[in-house]
Amino acid sequence: METLTGVGRLVRFTARRERVRLAVWILALVGIVTVSAASLPPVYPDQAAVVVRLQADGSRADSGKPVLLDGLWQLCDTQGCLINSETELAAVNAGGETVPVLLAIGGEPLALQLANQDAFAVILPVDVVEQPAGPAVQATLSGSAPTEGNWISFDPAVAAIDAAGQVTAVGPGQTLVGFLAGNQYALAGLTVLPDPASLAAPSDPVRLSPGSGL
Repeated sequence: METLTGVGRLVRFTARRERVRLAVWILALVGIVTVSAASLPPVYPDQAAVVVRLQADGSRADSGKPVLLDGLWQLCDTQGCLINSETELAAVNAGGETVPVLLAIGGEPLALQLANQDAFAVILPVDVVEQPAGPAVQATLSGSAPTEGNWISFDPAVAAIDAAGQVTAVGPGQTLVGFLAGNQYALAGLTVLPDPASLAAPSDPVRLSPGSGL
């Protein structure tokens, strides 16, 4: 026990002498832990954000174009998980050229914003928001429409758009068309329905004998 004699006095002396340095180290450690904890949510989002999103046909949401999920337009990454921050995506203008569009993500619930400004909007006739392939309809701008810009489509294989805003339904699917003026945009959703002929019953119906099953 004699070897421990004076240890308490030495500890108290050291604590008094190093009190400033100890306080600084403690505050620094608390700050590091706080900053690290605050940085974790963007790196490890909540469980709802990492769920793989599937489209109506059961396929994984495509990261190359906007997708309509549960009534909201969304963007997904290559793993099919929702993107929760603004993202640049390629669209195609009337001349067939690829143009980058910085799409805003926001709102509650979180979704792709169909406009990143309040000055103008894109309007499609209500009766053609869902239509079969073939017919063309006119998209219009409401509000303070810009004098210069480009009509765009995010999937010309579903709906193409010309320089006058004429939208042609090309093939079944869902996409966004819109108007891009500089870095400002307005979009509208369009669903192209399958050709009814492709949904017709086969010419040779399946015949089942009594007691048989599929």
